[in-house]
Amino acid sequence: MKIISQYNKCGENALFIGVGTGLEVALLEGKITNFNAYDSSISEFAKLKYKNGNLYEELFDDGINERYDTVLCIELLEHVDKPYHLLTVLYNSLNFDGQLLTTTVKNIPQFDHVVYFTNETEFDKKIGFSTINKVPLRHENMSSKVDSNNIFYQLKK
Repeated sequence: MKIISQYNKCGENALFIGVGTGLEVALLEGKITNFNAYDSSISEFAKLKYKNGNLYEELFDDGINERYDTVLCIELLEHVDKPYHLLTVLYNSLNFDGQLLTTTVKNIPQFDHVVYFTNETEFDKKIGFSTINKVPLRHENMSSKVDSNNIFYQLKK
C-alpha cells in the first residue's frame, strides 16, 4: 500500500479491478481525475464515499471498450481461474503507454487463492507488458513457518 500511495502518474482515467473496500481508491484520491471500479462485491462504505467515480458491482470483461491510463489490480490475480486472460483484457484496456499496477501471490496459503505465481520468470514471459518496477513483498506470519510473499509489479503497455 505504501508503494501505491506514493504513485503519482495516474493520468486522466484510472480503472480499479477488485475495489472491495476502496483502499486503493483512497490512497490515490486527488491524483485521479476520472475512475471506474469493478468488483463482484463493493462495500457500502466505498459506494457512499466514492461518488466521483463509477462503481460497478460486476466483473470486468473484454466487452468493455473504455481505455485507461492506469489500471490497478491489487491482491486479485490469485483469486481468478484465468489470470492470464484477465491480464490480456487489462492490457487491451490500457491507452498507449498506459500502466498496470498489480500483485502476484507466490506463496500465501489462503482458502480463496486458486492460483499461485511460483515461477517469476514464467509470469514475466507470459504477460506481454514491459516491467518498470518489480518489488518482492514479504508477509510476516507469526503463526506459521511458511515463507509467504508476493510481488508488486508496475507494468507498461
